[in-house]
Amino acid sequence: MLNRYQTDMWRTTFKASFNQRFRPYKIISLTLLLFSTILLLASLGFIGVIVSRFNLALLIVGSVIFLVASLLFIIAYFTIRYRLFYQIMLPNMMESLSNRMQQELEVEVFPKTDRKIHRYTGLFTRSASASHTFKVNFVDETLGKVQIFYSKFVVSTGNSAHQVFKGFLFHLPTVLNTNFQVRSRQKPSLKGVRFDEIEATDDLKLFAEKDLTPTNTMRSHLAHAQALYQKHNPKHLYVSVSELGTWYAVEPKKKVLSKQSLKHEHLESFYQHLKDHVMLYQQLYVA
Repeated sequence: MLNRYQTDMWRTTFKASFNQRFRPYKIISLTLLLFSTILLLASLGFIGVIVSRFNLALLIVGSVIFLVASLLFIIAYFTIRYRLFYQIMLPNMMESLSNRMQQELEVEVFPKTDRKIHRYTGLFTRSASASHTFKVNFVDETLGKVQIFYSKFVVSTGNSAHQVFKGFLFHLPTVLNTNFQVRSRQKPSLKGVRFDEIEATDDLKLFAEKDLTPTNTMRSHLAHAQALYQKHNPKHLYVSVSELGTWYAVEPKKKVLSKQSLKHEHLESFYQHLKDHVMLYQQLYVA
């Protein structure tokens, strides 16, 4: 639980940082807006004596400057606000969560995209582009190094874009010498490997390399994933097991972490959602 003193302190830090970063863009935008307004008024003959043949040119130039200034103001405002929200709130929340878990959590906000995730796991189509809002690293006494990403995968086709996943990715350093996946939808997409569906439950399907028969390990992962699916009821669940480790992709139905509100109630909900999913790693290991 977060108390109001904590969230008030975070909001104060956020507002001070936002005002500092946004100030140069605000000054430039407002200066351009003032200049464009003068040009537009002049083009209509309200200011000074303007030779008529320049009126159209003044109108065009003034309109362009007005549009550019408006876009600069809006884009800068929302971009800075979006990035600062995560850069300030996430480290503070992770510090609180670290104390709660008695686990040292290392958080990286907007990390460099890790292309290995869908190149080597086959969780999502290879044509998807990935972006990570944050990454959490820590060492578990039993599992070893654990990584958690909050990621988005998007497929762009011409003028449209389709989001194929937005949620949490868990990387556990447990390895096997075979490839198989458990999925709530679609097929694996791993270059050079053909997967066949070999078993299924009510909600999930088990895929293994062609001509392989289901093993006890595969069935254990399928049963474990089915239990997780029924317990947490995510929108989608994917599991990839290979010699590169075990990957879980959990897409929640509610995108709580996508909203950047500074209200105490939302920050409390954000923290609770974050805590529940970070601690979910403890339920993912299959012995």
